[in-house]
Amino acid sequence: HYARKAAGQQISIVVFAEIQKKIVPFTSDLDLIDARLDSIKNLKNQNGSSAISASIQESITYFKETSENPMGNILVITDGEETADSLNLKIPKEIKLAFVGIGTDRGGRIPLDDRQGFRFGYKKSKGLDVITKINEEFFKKAVADIPEAKYWMVNTYSLPTDEIKDFFSGMTGKNKSQRDMVIRPVKMEIFVIPAIILFVLACLFKMIRVYSISRPRT
Repeated sequence: HYARKAAGQQISIVVFAEIQKKIVPFTSDLDLIDARLDSIKNLKNQNGSSAISASIQESITYFKETSENPMGNILVITDGEETADSLNLKIPKEIKLAFVGIGTDRGGRIPLDDRQGFRFGYKKSKGLDVITKINEEFFKKAVADIPEAKYWMVNTYSLPTDEIKDFFSGMTGKNKSQRDMVIRPVKMEIFVIPAIILFVLACLFKMIRVYSISRPRT
């Protein structure tokens, strides 16, 4: 997974829906990351979409906690269900932005698994199954006007970790990032998020070990 292949770097994790919350400050402690990721499952949800662009902009400010100038990478894993009517991303030229779109065009139910990996049902809202599907148009628009931006569409649990790492490591300039920020979608009424993403949240760093990551350069 990306975090282990990016040895020596620190990781911060941010979950987002209508609002966002930083659940892990910059750290290289993967045990702490595991523990905090488990806590995501206890968050409540308010609807089925996410304030993706607003969360990205907010995450850029977190870089300033370690450096006056925001420099680094942002990797976001999401289905692309944005709450905003239009995208207004303002990404500094020193930051690379990568998206991994997870889901299917047809959509599907969101499975619920316990910590042992046993399925005990599916997410419901007002008694009905929650259905989610990927929105590729979001990714096309998001990267259209950003020179250092790229997206991957993934329909399986196999994520493009090596390609993402190569994209980030190809930074220009003398300084490379030593820290990563993980941005995870957490859709807030009954934890409404895509089925595959929910699976990743439940098993991340145990089975797949991949997340949305950004890294500031020092």
